[in-house]
Amino acid sequence: MHNPLSLKPRWLISIIPYKLVMAIMSTLIILYVIDVGGRAEEVSITVATLTLGGLIGSLLWSYLINRAKNKLGFYLLGYLGLIFPSLILYLSQDFLLILISAFFFSFVTASTYFAGLFMISKTKRGMNRMIGRFEEVGGWAWVAGLVLGTLLTSFLDSRTIFLILGIFSLLSILLIVPSLERKLLVKFKEKIKEEELGLLPMVERGVEFILKEEELVVHHFFRGLGAVVKGPLSLTHPIVKIGLPKTHIYFHLSFLLLFISFGLVSSQIINFQKQNGLSDSLVFMFSLLSSVVAAIFYSKASKTKNLEKTLKCMYALRGLMFLVVGIPFLLFYPFIYFLFFTFFLIDGFTWAYILILSNSNILRVAKEEIGLNNFFRSIGFIIGSFLAGIVVSSLGFFTNFLMASIIVFIVALAFRKMR
Repeated sequence: MHNPLSLKPRWLISIIPYKLVMAIMSTLIILYVIDVGGRAEEVSITVATLTLGGLIGSLLWSYLINRAKNKLGFYLLGYLGLIFPSLILYLSQDFLLILISAFFFSFVTASTYFAGLFMISKTKRGMNRMIGRFEEVGGWAWVAGLVLGTLLTSFLDSRTIFLILGIFSLLSILLIVPSLERKLLVKFKEKIKEEELGLLPMVERGVEFILKEEELVVHHFFRGLGAVVKGPLSLTHPIVKIGLPKTHIYFHLSFLLLFISFGLVSSQIINFQKQNGLSDSLVFMFSLLSSVVAAIFYSKASKTKNLEKTLKCMYALRGLMFLVVGIPFLLFYPFIYFLFFTFFLIDGFTWAYILILSNSNILRVAKEEIGLNNFFRSIGFIIGSFLAGIVVSSLGFFTNFLMASIIVFIVALAFRKMR
């Protein structure tokens, strides 16, 4: 019988402290910005910075790790993204340093996740099972982190929690080394003496990556845009003929709009909760609810047959959720607790279907475009996060959520799956 908490191979245990701290810090950084007097603009900028760091980290680390012969150094590198930001946030309340810490946190920690996947890719047998176990163990560790965050914020202030997380992350490196496979440690010991793991070669590869990808990204972007507007955006080829299929472009652009709406809401929902009197522990508790519900429905979502209809329903449900949560006359006690409970319940439920079905559609039809779709998602979320700060400050939460709701309903009406 499958045991979801099985930790074979043994090195999987090393992902637990990483995910545990990640879960706490991802929410705590936003709460800390609010605690030090951050307004809607600062909250939005922080969320956008976290997303941007993760986007750049995903692109850079996946490229470097793919080329590296030894992955363990990159796997351990992610822990630096937990240690240093935690200690800096404990020592400083300056908003600029908070932003720098947030970027460093999301940028560097991405290396551990991608290194783990590349280490698994070396497995000769049972690779799919290993990836599933890796995600499963990490998912439950994330849930455990949210539970721990709920408890810690009930008794301690944010700065003290950052100090605890920094020390815990430092100790975790010492504790997880024995869990790593001996052959991995031997290879790491051999390679650390070579040029491959040096700082200068890493920077050199990073520059090489940027120079190589810059032209490619711009080329494909304008090629795809040309397929939509049918304009002569390429100097050498007829766009419509060689560009991506129109249905693919519409699909990616729908996700750009969709994640703009998600950014509008997600970047401000914690601020909205705090403005309505919820404690830090309740903020963590509702995040935990969303994560648990999503985890429960991932497997159910994978069995869905009518992909397009189901996605449209999930978009519409999200649009309704965005609209209702901001209605002023519903924000009274004790009904507000039921309102947030329903919001995060629907959030986790719809996210499970949107994530699984959209990724499944891309992998079936054009798996080489999944990176492009992720790029559009991240850019959309960043744009939405920045816009949310401006809208909330000038027009209020309800207008912000109403805008997000309208965008989602437009996407739901116009959405067509990739063919």
